[in-house]
Amino acid sequence: MNRLTLAGLWVGAQVLFFAGWAYREEARLTSGPSILVRVVPVDPRDLLRGQYLTLGYEFSRDWDSMGAGAHLVSGTPVWVVLRPAAEFYVPARLSPTGPPTVRSPSTAR
Repeated sequence: MNRLTLAGLWVGAQVLFFAGWAYREEARLTSGPSILVRVVPVDPRDLLRGQYLTLGYEFSRDWDSMGAGAHLVSGTPVWVVLRPAAEFYVPARLSPTGPPTVRSPSTAR
């Protein structure tokens, strides 16, 4: 085998790898569960830039971490476990560590 054939095979293998990876991720995204969460406006008016709307999620607002029993430092990443309530999912609890299994019905990956 000459170098040109070997280089072509190597490039072809890389293209196949990334095409397969993209297909796998697209299949995961299209077949995965969808959830609805309530959005809330955050800072809808800025005096310098005019009217605009930034949306946040109900669970991205500040929680009472002391009341939840988790003594968290500001900026610490947390897991928010959601539960279904009517048509939307709402926060059930927060945890500084992930749930024991991501496959449980109360968690979405």
